[in-house]
Parts: sequence; C-alpha cells; structure tokens
Amino acid sequence: MKKLLFLFLLVSLVLTSCEKIDSSLIGNWELTESKYVITAGENFTFVDVYGSSWQGTIKIADKEFDPSEFRYYFNNVWVQEQFSSQELRFTFAGPELEINHLGTRYFLKTGYVLNIGSGVFKADGTATYQDKSITVHVDLTMPKVELKKGDQFSVRDAYRYIPYNKLGFDSGGKLRTDFLVGDIVEILSGKWSVNNNQLNISVKNYSTNDTYQYEMNANSLLLSKDKTTKEMDPPHISPFSGKISRITYQALYMRE
Repeated sequence: MKKLLFLFLLVSLVLTSCEKIDSSLIGNWELTESKYVITAGENFTFVDVYGSSWQGTIKIADKEFDPSEFRYYFNNVWVQEQFSSQELRFTFAGPELEINHLGTRYFLKTGYVLNIGSGVFKADGTATYQDKSITVHVDLTMPKVELKKGDQFSVRDAYRYIPYNKLGFDSGGKLRTDFLVGDIVEILSGKWSVNNNQLNISVKNYSTNDTYQYEMNANSLLLSKDKTTKEMDPPHISPFSGKISRITYQALYMRE
C-alpha cells in the first residue's frame, strides 16, 4: 500500500512539472518592439548607431544635408547597411560606397570609412556613374553612450532574432503565427506550451523549437532569451563583444 501511494505521488509530481497551457496567454498578440538588452562587463563607451541622430556634415554636389533627417538601418531585402533620408541614400557595399542621389546611383570607390567601433563615417572624393560625377564630403560621428560595469542598456534590434510578428495562442496548445523569413511574412501554425516561466514555441515547416522566458499582464507580453551560443553578435554590437557580459534578446507584444 505504501509503495502504491509513493508511486502515485511520484507520477503526480512528474505530471504537474510537465509542460502545460497558461490560459491567460490565450488570444492574439502583435509585436510592438524588438531589442537587445546588453550588460556592460566593464566601463566603456558604446556606439549606438540606431540611437539618436548622427552629428556632423553631409555635402553632396555642393548641397548640404541635415544629418537629423537620416536614419541608419539594415535592409534585409538586399542584406546591406544603409544610411538614408528621403532625398539621399548611402549604401555600404564592401569597399565601395554607393550613393543614390536624384534617382542616379553613383559609386565612390576609395576614400570612405565606416567604423562603428570608433563611431565615425567619413567620405571624401568624387563619385561616378558612367559619364556623370558628383563631389562627396561626409564627416559624421555616431551617438555614444557611456556605460559603467553592470549597467544595462537597450539597443534596437534591426535583425529580428525573434521572428514572430504575431502570435495567436489557442486552447489545446495550438499556435498561429505571422512568421518573418528575411523580408517575407508567412502565416504558419504550430504548438505552444509553458513550463514554469518559460514559453515553448514550435512552428511547422521550419522545425523551429524556441524557448523564451515570458512576463505578461493583461495587455502586454514580453519574451526574453539570453544569448548563450557562440554565433556572431549583431554587427552593431559585435565591435564591443569583449566588453559586454550578457546579451538578452527581447520582444514586446500587445494584446490585439
């Protein structure tokens, strides 16, 4: 009798510790913010390329442009870093600087520097395309943040490590999601479950199995995952990898 009771308690313990459904998650959630939270391992100056406006001078064909009107971003269609406004776009294409000005693409083959580690973008010379040419002068500094050891700082995620634009949690562990693949959003299905404070998501077709820490209230859901593997850090963070003790991926969703 004691053995049967012990066996019953053991089975109950196993069952209660297994994955289950958190009914408060059921519903539809839409992504509103995606970011990295970095923790400084020492005192250092972090260059936040996606932060506030870059400062300095942009002069193309004797016309000056306001740096505050430009945005640095990652173009996931062409897999390129770009710095652009409505009138002018710089594309950092390896050793060449591509400049799109008034509908024409010019190329500056030498004389440009983009260095995130030191926070500078400089370009001087003449850019050409066939029989056309324009003069280029750029001297910009990127926004910088002084961090002390142990400080945490939020950095915008331009590469979408967490690929779910929308999450639909149905009863019975069924999942619906708008899943981002490059620049294409696919509507897929899968499964979900929770174990303690961890949310497990699996998506069909891509054999995706992800586990995130999650926090929620009535209207918001925060997914978090620490970077633990040795894959390359995002390009806007990698110059400072040796000075960062922890990187946490986060995605914030709001209930629809």
